[in-house]
Amino acid sequence: MWAAYGLRGSVVRGLPRRTAGIGWAERTRKNDCALPGSRAPAYSSGPNERPEELTLAVLSADATPSRPRTAAVAVLGWRYALAVPVAVFLVTRVVAAVLVLVSSRHQIALGPSTIPGLFVYEGTPADPGYLAVTRNWDGQWYQLIATEGYHHVGPGEVPSHATVWAWAFPPVYPLVVGGLMHAGGLSFAVASTLLNLTAGAAAMVLLHRLLEETGGRWVATSGVILSCCFMSAPLFQAAYSESLAFLFLLAAFHLVRRRAYWLALLPTGLLSFTRLITPVLAVVVVAALVHRVRTHGWSSVSGSQRLGAAALAAYSAAGALAWPTLASSLMGDTARFNRGADVVSGLGADWFATSWASLGLPGIVLVLSVMAVLVISAVSSRSAAWGFELRVWSVAYPLYVMAVTPITAGVLRYALLAPTLGLLAVGIPRSGRPTRGQMALVVLAAVVGLVCQWLFVRYLLVLDLHPLMP
Repeated sequence: MWAAYGLRGSVVRGLPRRTAGIGWAERTRKNDCALPGSRAPAYSSGPNERPEELTLAVLSADATPSRPRTAAVAVLGWRYALAVPVAVFLVTRVVAAVLVLVSSRHQIALGPSTIPGLFVYEGTPADPGYLAVTRNWDGQWYQLIATEGYHHVGPGEVPSHATVWAWAFPPVYPLVVGGLMHAGGLSFAVASTLLNLTAGAAAMVLLHRLLEETGGRWVATSGVILSCCFMSAPLFQAAYSESLAFLFLLAAFHLVRRRAYWLALLPTGLLSFTRLITPVLAVVVVAALVHRVRTHGWSSVSGSQRLGAAALAAYSAAGALAWPTLASSLMGDTARFNRGADVVSGLGADWFATSWASLGLPGIVLVLSVMAVLVISAVSSRSAAWGFELRVWSVAYPLYVMAVTPITAGVLRYALLAPTLGLLAVGIPRSGRPTRGQMALVVLAAVVGLVCQWLFVRYLLVLDLHPLMP
């Protein structure tokens, strides 16, 4: 049973591997989630237990060589780290699928001119069912790109609205879906669902791994549960790029933590052509490098790692311009001009200005309070269980969203890529074995999240005569 709490080995400091037995395992279970660098002992003994008694207990334990036991523990730990996040993700996707299926009866018949300003690539009847609802909103644009590709505007051609704005959507997600469609003869809805479920499950495995490394199994499991139960989590299975972007983002975090900066350029490059959020990753890279140097000195970072970190930070900072620059060079001068006018007309939204216009002074106080909570939570000692990379992301990414987007319902979608928000909602769970109260709080937060998912699906994802999603 002790293996279920993340025992990472049975080596007792100062004793040969073969002498470590069950007596050691029972003590290690109590402290195996201690944060790296903490002063917690390598074992947990009773108040009256002396070191020599611990040694006798270890030596008198099961004399079976520990190598098979250690291998079994490693296999169990690997299975847990893979099976639990995948199972949580898939179970919550089934719940979300039920919510979508039930709510689809409220969707109206859609055609090109049903709702002014709403792009519809493929019309649907009223009450269209699960797969049709997953293609709503951005899914229609992605279906256009996956099916027909991007349209180059020829000389003298007057571009349509669809031609111009299709280029606003980065290409990795729709092109991968299009590849699946052609390779397997699949419909867009089926191909996008398969891709999102696969990428989302893999992302949850990486999230669990990142949190478990620094916070232990309880924090990791809680983070996965609350991310899967987040209000906008149904988008993990809709025709949106969230699942794929989340996978690339967490892969980059995983490599940055190991100072594999050159390798991190691959998921970062893919992310820059999936979602335009890489400037925040540059902040994470620089902050992580500075933190490493301050705590371990320059000698802990090799010359190759320094160059890799500089290259990764530079590309991440400029990554948000990679696709817009390439798109502008490919779609033609006339289209570029019109698209630029459309983009400029959408900028200038300010959270403070909007809050002041809507609520007055209380609105300004509310925005400042949100920012303060984000900063305080990131510097709190309890958030050390998230790991340094996620701590920086937890404050830098929401502030980035507030700086570049208006206050709309779409913010709930963007928040899906901030996996620590769920942990923040339950008071940042501590490392170690959870109490019943902590487990009850996470379960309660998950239930509340699922209720909010129903509201999200019913009033934001499903299209009626008065849609709220931008």
